This record gives sequence, structure tokens and C-alpha cells, in this order.
Amino acid sequence: MREGGRYQLRYVRVVRLAEMCTTCHGAPDTIPPAVREAVARRYPDDRATGFSPGDLRGVVSVRVPVGK
Repeated sequence: MREGGRYQLRYVRVVRLAEMCTTCHGAPDTIPPAVREAVARRYPDDRATGFSPGDLRGVVSVRVPVGK
């Protein structure tokens, strides 16, 4: 990849939801009441629920300039 006249290496990796993440981000009816209350207090506009293990949650992208 070339950007700004320089070559770059680019690494991209998907971020998938792990089983333990469903404690806070799983189906709303499976999230423990104490967790629901804590999340509601700290993140009142949070809508990051309803996910299952293996769901795509994001991407990590890193670019490293190389050479000239």
C-alpha cells in the first residue's frame, strides 16, 4: 500500500465477541440484573446488547511506513 508517497505495511484483524463478553453484551434477558443496573448507571445510552459469541464487533488496523 502506498500513501503520501511512502509504502506502508497494513495489518488488519477482526475482533469477535468472546463468550465472557455476553455477560454484559448478550441477549438482554440473559444479562444478570446487577450487571444491567451497573451498565445502565455508567452507560445510560448503551445499546450494545443482543450479541452472541463469535459476532463481529470491530476491526484493528495498523499501518507501518516502510522504505521511501
